[in-house]
Amino acid sequence: MKRQLRRWLRLERKLTWSTCFAAQSFVPDLVDEAVRLNLPAIWLQEGVIHEEAAEKARKAGIFVVMDRCILKEHRRRFS
Repeated sequence: MKRQLRRWLRLERKLTWSTCFAAQSFVPDLVDEAVRLNLPAIWLQEGVIHEEAAEKARKAGIFVVMDRCILKEHRRRFS
């Protein structure tokens, strides 16, 4: 998880969203960084649920998708 955060910080261009494949225990730290970086959206993958962190993100104006697979959603919408 710390490696992911370091990658975010090294990026030269602004992130528009991030997908989280991390365990639920890492989600609060990821949300804190998303808030700090002013990300507009965060996607928590299937099985990753953390209601408190998601609410914190929403209160900071971040759009949150939780417990959904981005590949499945893409196939469902565009296939």
